[in-house]
Amino acid sequence: SSSFTDLPKSVTPTTAAATIGSGLAANAGSYDLTLPDTLTALRNKAGNRYEDKAFLATVRRQMTDRIEVFGEVSRNESMSASNRLFWTGVVYTVPAASPINPFTTAVRVTLPDNNLAPLVVKNHDLRFTGGVVVKLPREWQAVADYTFSETKFRYDGRGPNSGLAEFTAAMTSGAINPFVNTIDYPLDLSAYTYNYGSKQTSTLDDYTLRLAGPLWNWGAGDTTLAIGLEHRKEAIDEGLFYTIYS
Repeated sequence: SSSFTDLPKSVTPTTAAATIGSGLAANAGSYDLTLPDTLTALRNKAGNRYEDKAFLATVRRQMTDRIEVFGEVSRNESMSASNRLFWTGVVYTVPAASPINPFTTAVRVTLPDNNLAPLVVKNHDLRFTGGVVVKLPREWQAVADYTFSETKFRYDGRGPNSGLAEFTAAMTSGAINPFVNTIDYPLDLSAYTYNYGSKQTSTLDDYTLRLAGPLWNWGAGDTTLAIGLEHRKEAIDEGLFYTIYS
């Protein structure tokens, strides 16, 4: 006897459990290490896809010899997309009573997977600043500005829903049969998936007023005073989190 074996490649969805058991017994002590031409092996995609877009514009204008206005607007967008395999690495149990189980006890299996689960993450940042600089008497200066920014975050994905009662029933009844040549007879698990995602927006409104200038002159230089006032408001919405089952 041996603690490991190999499933014969001739096994089809209609092969009887007794026949599968005989094949497993015949292959006891052997294991096929050849990488299959599937998404879990030779066709596995490495890395993610990234996109970044950025825009920046700055304007300054001297209106008079004492007044200068300025403005700046920027926008940044980023997106990352990755494809994960739904079921790879997740372990499931086929009960001993299942008609497709060729063993005498319950078996824990991982399901070969050719279904890609996309995960897309997006970030959007918008920022605007505008203000005025005023030269005052006695070398004093006043600066007033306003800044608005908005950040949006969102992700959307798809994943396996192995907790469904229908999935457990299908594993028990044999409607999902992992004991086959899954290269020639791939498992259709599309009915046991769900969509999920989230999105949230945060905003910032910031008003500032700054005054600065010399108070008096010492031998070592001018003594300068700076005064600043700021009103800042930040807001984050409650966001949306969703799950949609197939």
